Parts: sequence; structure tokens; C-alpha cells
Amino acid sequence: MSSEEAERLKTEANKFFEQKKYKEAVASYSQAIDACPTAILFSNRSFAHIKMENFGSAIEDANKAVSLDSNYIKGYYRLGAAYMALGKPRDALKNFRQVVKIVPNDRDARTKLLECEKQIKKMAFEEAIASEHTKSVFEEVSYQDTQVDESYTGPSYEGDKISKEFASHLVQHFKDQKNLHKRYVYRVLSEIYKLLLAVETAL
Repeated sequence: MSSEEAERLKTEANKFFEQKKYKEAVASYSQAIDACPTAILFSNRSFAHIKMENFGSAIEDANKAVSLDSNYIKGYYRLGAAYMALGKPRDALKNFRQVVKIVPNDRDARTKLLECEKQIKKMAFEEAIASEHTKSVFEEVSYQDTQVDESYTGPSYEGDKISKEFASHLVQHFKDQKNLHKRYVYRVLSEIYKLLLAVETAL
């Protein structure tokens, strides 16, 4: 097909797009691309895919658009919009930055940049909050899962709190340069962890 036919199909596709017949628009843009692939056609088809929430296809077409013309800002716009819709503001940010690099005075691109930066900061904050609520190893592992060999003669205790007898025995045990069984190492560290949590809560 000729470039004239591609232009006719593009016009047809644009009309479908204006009528919100995005599926038909994609079909006509595809025929036009087969006739004469251009950055504009790939970008237009990408936009139609975005309207249909086919974001993967939109990204693929937008990438083809900028590969054909690295200064075609609408291609980067499409990439930014698709990545934002997918909840990937960091990827979107790269593309809106490219628009601003090519057209520094583009207000819309700068607005999109700010939106991306806000979203990234929000995600970072939410990730930080989530990490604060991540369970400690002391909350997930039970000391009861660790068995004590019958040959062990060091300090031991099974109550809820560390007893004075255990503490005294522990001091002497360490003076004799002997190791504490890991079951009781865990219990001691667990008690310390609980104390630190209580202090943090009080503060």
C-alpha cells in the first residue's frame, strides 16, 4: 500500500478515535502502520490502547514510536501515561523527564513530573511504614522448637521470666567460659527485645 493509503487509514482511525470506537481505531492504525510505519501512527495506536486499558500494548507501541523518532514527545507522553496507569511512577518519571528535556517549557509535562514525584514519595513512605510493622524474628520463631540435649548441664529455665537463680548460674557459666544452649540464648534475647519494645512504646 502507498503512503497515500496510509494517510487515508490514519484519517479513518482518527475519526474512530474521536467517536470513542477505540477497537476500530486500533484496527485502522494497524493497517496504516503496515502500509507506512511512522512514529505518529505508533503513538496514535498507543493512545487508543491506553483508552482500552491495554497498557502493555500501549507501552510496546510507544517504544516503537520513540525508536523511530527519539524527539517525538508524544511517544514519551504515552509511555509515561501507561506506566502511571500500571502503578509504576518511577518508569513514568523517566519518560516525562525526557519530554521536559526536549521541550523545557512544556507545563503539562512538568505537572506530570510533579505527580510522579509525589507518587514515588508516597510509595516510599508506605514501604517504610510497612517495614516498621514487619514481624520480628522473635515473634515468628518459637524457642520451644529447639530441643535441649540431655548432656547439657548449663543454666536453664522454663518460666515466663528470667529468674535470679538462672542469672546467677549464667554469670558463673560464662566465667567458666562455657556456652549457653541456643534455646536459652533465644529466650534471653527475646526478653531483651520485649523490654526494648516496652521502652520504645513508653517514649
